[in-house]
Parts: sequence; C-alpha cells; structure tokens
Amino acid sequence: MKTPDTSIQSIVFKEVVQHRPDEPSYGLLLRNAEHNQWPTLTRAFDLIADTPRQRVSRLDSVKVARACGADPEAVARASPMSAPAIVDIMGQSLKAGQFSVERRRWCPLCLAEDAYHRVWWDVTAVHSCPDHGIELANSCGCIDPALRWRGGHRLGSCRQGHSLNSVPRIPAHPDVESFDTYVVDRLRGRALQVPDTFQAIPLGEFVAICERLGRGSLDETSTTFEMRRSAASDRMHGEGFRILLGLPDTLYEVLARIHEYRADRDGKDGVTKAYGDIYYWIRNLPDHEIAISLKGALSDHARRHIVLKTGTKLDGSNRVVQSGVAASEAAAIFGITYVRFRTLLDRLGIRCSGDGLGRRAEISQADFEELGRRLSGASDLEEACRHLELTGVEVAEIARAGIMECILIGEGETGWLFPADAAANLVAKLDAMAGQLNPRDHALVPLDMAAKHCGISVATILMQILSGRIEAKTYFWYERKLSLFRIDQAALLAAVTPAERELLSVDEAARELGLTLAAMDAVLAAGMLDRSSESGRITAGAIPRFRAAWATMPELRVLLGVSTFPPVAAALTRAGVSPAIVGARLSDRLYPRREAEDACRRLDRPEVAPTRGRDRKAIASELGTTPLMLRQLVDAGLISVQDGCRFDSIADAEIERFRAAYATTSDLALAFATRGWKTILAELAQAGVEPVCRPPEFRAYLFERRAAEDVLRSSRERLDETSTAEQAEPTVDLDEVAQRLGCVRNMALQLAQHGLLSSTKIGRGIMVPVAEIERFRRTYVFGNELGALTGRTEHRGTGKAVTIALLKAGLRPVCARPIFYSYVFERSAARTVMEQLGLVDRAST
Repeated sequence: MKTPDTSIQSIVFKEVVQHRPDEPSYGLLLRNAEHNQWPTLTRAFDLIADTPRQRVSRLDSVKVARACGADPEAVARASPMSAPAIVDIMGQSLKAGQFSVERRRWCPLCLAEDAYHRVWWDVTAVHSCPDHGIELANSCGCIDPALRWRGGHRLGSCRQGHSLNSVPRIPAHPDVESFDTYVVDRLRGRALQVPDTFQAIPLGEFVAICERLGRGSLDETSTTFEMRRSAASDRMHGEGFRILLGLPDTLYEVLARIHEYRADRDGKDGVTKAYGDIYYWIRNLPDHEIAISLKGALSDHARRHIVLKTGTKLDGSNRVVQSGVAASEAAAIFGITYVRFRTLLDRLGIRCSGDGLGRRAEISQADFEELGRRLSGASDLEEACRHLELTGVEVAEIARAGIMECILIGEGETGWLFPADAAANLVAKLDAMAGQLNPRDHALVPLDMAAKHCGISVATILMQILSGRIEAKTYFWYERKLSLFRIDQAALLAAVTPAERELLSVDEAARELGLTLAAMDAVLAAGMLDRSSESGRITAGAIPRFRAAWATMPELRVLLGVSTFPPVAAALTRAGVSPAIVGARLSDRLYPRREAEDACRRLDRPEVAPTRGRDRKAIASELGTTPLMLRQLVDAGLISVQDGCRFDSIADAEIERFRAAYATTSDLALAFATRGWKTILAELAQAGVEPVCRPPEFRAYLFERRAAEDVLRSSRERLDETSTAEQAEPTVDLDEVAQRLGCVRNMALQLAQHGLLSSTKIGRGIMVPVAEIERFRRTYVFGNELGALTGRTEHRGTGKAVTIALLKAGLRPVCARPIFYSYVFERSAARTVMEQLGLVDRAST
C-alpha cells in the first residue's frame, strides 16, 4: 500500500491574497508564501512540485490554486501550459523558446503600483512595459547577476534587501514599445488597432516572423543566435513589427539594402545571390495572409531590380488565398509529427480537403479551432501513468476499454494522446460513486493489489465499480488519486462471472502468446484473434486456435536450432513461406504454422555441427571494417560462413584467406604510411585499379591486395626519386603558386593541367618548381594585370576594358573564358598591341 503524499496538506495557507487575471501560478505561490511570512520562500516550490527541483513553469496550477484559495480555471489560464513544441498562455500559443522563467524580469513602476508578477514579463520577445513605456529590468544591480525563482528572492526585493522598484527606468524605443503593446494586448484580450491578418495566425508564429524580419533589417549577416546576444537584441521584434505595418514599402527598403550589400560580394544575377537566406525563408513560409503579402512584395521587388535567370519562379504575387489551415502547418502548431497528425484527423473524422488534387492538404478554420480546444494541454501515456499511478500497459487497457477518454489510440505503448482532464475525470467518476472509508474497513485493499491477488485486470475492476456491481470506498484527501480507493476482494470475486474471467485483456493475451504490444495491435487489426463484441476482450478459446494456426519467430528459431532470427527468415523465404503481417519487425513476424514447420524440418543439416567461430564485431575490427560491412561481404559471397553452424559464424581459415586476397583503404593507408584514405583512392584510380566493392552498395571500399600494393609501392618509389630531386630544385604547392601569381587556386590548377606550368603530381597534391613560376611571370600576363600596365589605379573595370580592347584588336589569348577561369596573354605580344593602341607609352617599355 502506498503512503499518501502529505505535501498538499502542509501547504494550505492560513491567509491568502487575491489572484490577479495575468498572474501565473508560480507568482501567486511566491506572493502567498511571502504574505504568510514564510522564512524560506523556495520551500513553497519544493512542497508543491511533483519532482525535486521541478521547473516553476511546470507546477500544477490546480494544486497552487487550491493551496492559495484561488479559482483553478483563472490560475490555469494565466499559467503556462507546456507541450513539446508550444506553450499555451492566456488563450494564446507561443513557441517553446519564446517563453522562459530562467531569469526574472519586471517593470519597476508596475511593482510599485501593484506588487505581483505579470506572466507576460516571461515572454522573451517582450522587452518593455506597454503601460509605462519603459524597458523591463532584469537585475537589481547587486552581486547577483540574475534573479531566479528558486534563489530566495522576494517579489519586491532581492535576497540582499535591494528594492526592485528603485532600479533605473530606461525609456523604451518606440518600435519596441509598439510591438510589446500588441503582444501584451493580445494576451490580455484587448481590442487591437492592427490589420486583421495579424490575428489570423498564432501569436508564436507572428513573433517568429517579426524576429526574422527584424534580423534581416538590422544585420542580415548575423545569425538569430548572435543577434539575440547582441546589443540590438531588443530591437529585432520591434523592427520586424514596423516592417509588417508598412508593407510592402518597408520590405522594399530592407530588400534593397540586402541587395546592395550582397551585390558587392556575390554579384547581381539571381534571387539567391541578391537576397540570400531571407529569400529562402520568405519562400518557405506557410500560406497565411502575412506570408502571401511578404512573397508578393519579394516577387515585385525582384522583377523590378534583378536580372532573373531563365526558369526562376517567384511565389506570392498572384496566389489563390486558401480558406483553411494547411495540415503541415497545423501539425507544427500542435507539436505533432505530420504522420501522427494525419492519423489523428482520420480517428476524429476530420476531413482534409485538397489532398491528392494538386493542392495543399488543409483543414477548415472551424475544425482547426475545435482541434485546438481538444488538444489544449493534451497528455501522453507517460503523463497519464504518472497521474493514475499505473503502468503503461494498464492505462492502455483502460483506454481501449473506453473507461478513460482518449484522443488518439497508440501502437503498443507509443503514440497515445489523452485530453488534459481525462485522468482527473476518471478519478472524479470513481469519487462520486465511492463511499466513505471508516476504521472498521480494514479488510479492503487498493485496486492494484486486488487485481494482482485475484488475477483480474485493473480495467475489469474499474468496469465493475462504474457499473455498480461492487462498491469502492475512499477516505478524504486534498488531492484525489486512484491509489486512495479500496475494494473488497471477496465481493470482487463474487461479482466477476466465470465467463468474464475467461476473457483476457490485450496485454494478458500478448503475454500468453509471447508477443509484444505492437505485434498484438497488428494481430488484432488483421482480425487474427476473436474478440468479445461487448467488451472487446479476447476470448479464452481464441488463444489455442491462434497457436494452432500461427507460429512465432522464437518458436521457429528453436525448431531450426539457431540462435538468431535472420537464418529463420532466410530459410522460410527460400522455401516460399511468407509472413502474415507485412512490415513487422523481424522478431514480431508470424508465419502459418504448418507450412513454416514443414519448411524448417526439410532443411539439410550436417551430422557434426562445426565449432562456433569468433564474434563478428571482433572479426570486423581485425579486418579494419565494420560489422555492417562484414555482413555485406558475406551476402556478396566474398566471405563464406560455416555450413551448419547454428550461429552463422566464420572460420579462422576463411578470415586469413580473405585478408590475403583483399585489402581495405585503411589497411593500405596504414601499410604505406599515408595520411588519409582519399589519397589511396586517388592514386589507385589514377593507375586504373578498380575497387571490388564501393559505396553506396557497400559500407567501404575494397581492393585486390596484390594489385593495390604494387601500384602504391611504385608510387612511393617515384616519390622518393622526386624528393631527391627537390633537394636541388625547391617546389611549392598550388596555394603558394596562386599567391605568387596573383590568381585563384582554380586558375593555377588549370595552368598546371594544360601544361602552361610544369608540375609534378604527388599523391593528391601538385607541386610546381619555383623557377617555373618565375618563367611563367616573364612569359605571360593575366587579363586582370593589364590595367596596371597602362598606369591605371582603379580597382575594378580597368583589366576588363583593356582585355576587351586587345581581343577587338585581334590578339589571340593563350587562355580564354569559359574554359579557363581568367584570360592569359603572351606578355610581349600584349605589350606590342597596347603600344599600337596607345594604351601604354613606348618610353615606359
């Protein structure tokens, strides 16, 4: 029997303060503890928390409301309700990163007027108080760098005694104040003087759009992470809000600045080079009204100021406005994967229009709002188990029996989704039917103990109680739990009929058959087990019939005499026996019993089984590869396994044969002291040695050892000869060549490949003698050097102009675009033509 938790009983305050509409549960709890003069304020958080050091934003608002004598619904509305990706607060949805209680922030004037914590102070995008037009404070100026909720600070002062009302009051920027006013008024439910399109999307999505637009306007070169930690972090949202209010002209200004900046760096052609990341961000926005306006402004600006490439498509100018919400967007808002969201729509009977008709899949606005109400605060199986103090199998069985409301039925113990009050409603139903426990009822036992002693599931006991066939009793406790109810075991055994005892629950049938819950769900979905039409439980006669018809993988593995599942699956596939459930895991497969057993008995086995070889992981490590690659080599027939071995092992002699015949790139790199395997590949490819195995079909490269070693050995001999020659004539690599010639590395590589620079290839690198570089400079001249020969000092345009003049005069270049990266002329011929054109003085020659 579990000992009841006495934390709630010990935290009922004698004197309570009035709750404010925008005061969260943790602020209310701290204010009541301070009002009752608790010496240790953090003790209130520890007593109310479900787990040690639980985050204050995750405290149970119902517990806090009861302890503080407040309305639970009002406290819950003003408190954050967290889901995996969103936070619901005051009827609005924010993204998880847009709300934080890590550090306290406050408005000193608000605290002076009414000393309580406003929940919108914890919205990270809000930086000012719209009521007083000043910035929010986050430090009192003392030794503590930040005030934390569990730091022992009071609402109006820090633990050093410094008043939070006396901090400096800095006026807020007008744009920041405008944005903060909109966010706070939307949370408070006040009338908004903004376009209706702003309210058409969730508040969290709107805040994210303002933040990204603000970053693009203030500093597009910085990341959002860098901007949040810069001095202009408080300006991002306000600047983005200003841009949205002034669309499309304000966005034109931002795009023009980005275009001008990027034109000097990346050129002017194409939308990706002109706008960079902000182009991809706007284009990938979901199709709501704000996104359509942004895409239209981007499209208009691009057509006016950019030379678009052929085939460029700009979305947003003439788009058809959809009336519903995209299914992918709705899934992201609710924090559910798209596949689970579509399954949820099918289970709830919500029609998804446009799917498969060349248009986006979407749901109506009414269905979206109704779904939001149903999913608000929804919990998974783990949270339901914690609330009911039952195992996952027991809660799943209760939900399948229809005793507890369920939004989405999962597979096995995953994928479940329950309403926020599902567990509380179940306990309330039991509480309404239960009697008062008295000291004479010492023979009554908890529900889980009765289920264990009587061999009956908890779901069956709950159905007996709710149907009135047995009586449950409980004693008064501030928090209602399932563990508080007691029943009589004798009355339970008398109420359950023999026919009902023969019915098995899903988890009991799974244990009886040796199946996992996921495999059991697939069996029931395929109709392979008979179920009761009334209760949905499995009849007792269905178990032997199922065993007679179907064989599991563990049974067939024992029959075949092997220790793993792959040999069983391979043998049945060769025999033409198919599994009953397609797509199941290897260990969960089911086969027709008669056909599978006959196929296993017909297999030929050696009279004497070979000895078991070594572990495959050790073999793979010895061969310089991975276990996956070893399995691929076995499947390809390059390594043979021992016939008849029940462990599918490899003999030592076979390992030695393989090592003598083949070599991996790791073996070759180690043998020839090469730095990386890519150098090995380049040398072997240059010599025409093809690999026996290569990605992606195999995990790694594999070569015939003798051919690969001969090529690498001869290459090392040439390298030694080259090293001896280098002692007399120094050489440099291509990076140094490009630096000395004043060109890019690609151009230096092209010169070496076409013979204009004498070079030697060593491994993957190319070495050029220093004397060859000096010879090239005396013989040739680059097109971008021609401007300097004429005496012009402008940085841009001069080399191009002289190059065009030489080409028009009929001078043939040694290297020309587009084959080469730059133009190259013979130096003497170029100077002669320049003298004839009057571009250079003869006296300067």
